[in-house]
Amino acid sequence: MGESVQGSRILVVLSPVRADDAEALVALRIEAMRESLERAGRFDAARARERFLSGFSPQHTRHVVFDGERVGFVVVKPHPQGLLLDHLYVRPRHQGQGIGADVLAQVFAEADMTGATLRVGALRGSDSNRFYARHGFALVEEAEFDNYYVRPPGVVTPTPVSLVWPSAEYLPGYVAALERGWSADNVRGKAAADEELDAILHDGEAFLARLVDREAKGADVTLPDGSTVPRLPGYQRWLWDGEFCGAIGLRWQRGTEALPPHCLGHIGYAVVPWKRGLGYATRALGLLLPEARAEGLRFVEITTDPENIASQRVIEANGGRLHERFVKPAQFGGMPGRRYRIAFEAVA
Repeated sequence: MGESVQGSRILVVLSPVRADDAEALVALRIEAMRESLERAGRFDAARARERFLSGFSPQHTRHVVFDGERVGFVVVKPHPQGLLLDHLYVRPRHQGQGIGADVLAQVFAEADMTGATLRVGALRGSDSNRFYARHGFALVEEAEFDNYYVRPPGVVTPTPVSLVWPSAEYLPGYVAALERGWSADNVRGKAAADEELDAILHDGEAFLARLVDREAKGADVTLPDGSTVPRLPGYQRWLWDGEFCGAIGLRWQRGTEALPPHCLGHIGYAVVPWKRGLGYATRALGLLLPEARAEGLRFVEITTDPENIASQRVIEANGGRLHERFVKPAQFGGMPGRRYRIAFEAVA
């Protein structure tokens, strides 16, 4: 049985499958593949069931267990030229949290121990093509309905994301992301990006310095409606996996978990579009939580839009629970929002 560690918590475990698990695995496969198959005009539940059961091999199949819950499964079989990654499925509501990447890391380690080449197929047009390409697989064949990939043993996979302090070393990557249209400000977007590019051009060192401001000595903060409010103590960390991946920020008030009405949460994060779907936001939030606790906070609150399912998954994966539904202040458009709370007892 394998396990994967993210921060100090075991998140993903691979556990054995029994023969009588077959029907549950079929249902999970159909749930995970339905959207891609429908998009390709190939969805047929009966055919999907028949194909899976005809090749079902319990000894080569393992449950993917995430925080104690079965959320997927993986099948790795012998192949005349190495190993075949025959199936890897994660339930849709658990996708985007880095679970698939954790499973691949374990499968890679096992393949590398025996020097085996790993093969995998992916439905054309499916997001899994991008997923496998990002994790070191090379496209070797394009068929009518599927693409086929190969990963030789020992291929270096992407470095797990870490948090770094803003500095001159990482600033070029931050600038490049701004120039591509990304911004850590999810509300003001391009306007905020343009302001930051101007500030960096004018004085890069001063820009970096104000991203870490535990004493709230910096200038007032501009809200989406153009009004300004006093700055809170806080800082920003950058996501790094060998290149710039995004930002995550923490803010607070001394001696209390309360925040002023214009501050929607203690933590905000934004991953660059070309690094999304790798579980980076989930890991970044998990890495930041101990730092928030070290500031004396007993819990943190994070807000998200009702339709932002990906962000809700990130928060819930780190122990967040829905605290309330609310209406955002006028400065943020008066739209509905969801406020989650992460109590540190739950993540200790």
